[in-house]
Amino acid sequence: MFCPSCGSQVPDESKFCPSCGASFNSAAAQSAATPQPTEAPVPGAAPVPAPPVPGTAPSGAAAPEMKWYKFIIWVQLFLSALSLVGTGIMLLTGTH
Repeated sequence: MFCPSCGSQVPDESKFCPSCGASFNSAAAQSAATPQPTEAPVPGAAPVPAPPVPGTAPSGAAAPEMKWYKFIIWVQLFLSALSLVGTGIMLLTGTH
């Protein structure tokens, strides 16, 4: 038997999935009582892609690089290092 939530194989007598913890006691009874019909794919028919949503960038387009964001990160790293060095000097020299 397979878990309907995660698809991992579980023993038939189990009440919960050991992988995801989902309870499939009632789900197994429902799936056994009403099997899901499967549609056979039509030969030669290609799947139709969803139309693009207006106002969004195409998935292939790269996001513009934010140089100011990198500058802020470097300033924060520098100030943190400076603070750590200052704290270390104060601890070693005994000045508070």
